[in-house]
Amino acid sequence: MNITAWASKDGEDRNASSLLKTDKQDQLNTTVTETRAAAWEDAEKAKYLARFKREEIKIQVWENHQQAKIEAEMRKIEYYL
Repeated sequence: MNITAWASKDGEDRNASSLLKTDKQDQLNTTVTETRAAAWEDAEKAKYLARFKREEIKIQVWENHQQAKIEAEMRKIEYYL
C-alpha cells in the first residue's frame, strides 16, 4: 500500500464518520420535530374540544331556558282556566 492509497482511505473513514454523525443528528432533529408536532396537534384537539363543550353548554342553557318559559306560560294559562 502506498501513501496515496492510505491517505485517501483515511479520508473516506472521516467522511463516513461525519456522515454517521450527520445522520444521527438528522434523526434527532426529526424526532424532536415529530414530538413537537404531536404536542401541537394534542393542544389543538384540546382547544377545539373545549370550544365544542362550551358551545354544548350554551345550547343546553338555552334549551332549559326555553323549556322554563314554556312551563311558566302553561302555568299562567292553567291559572286563568
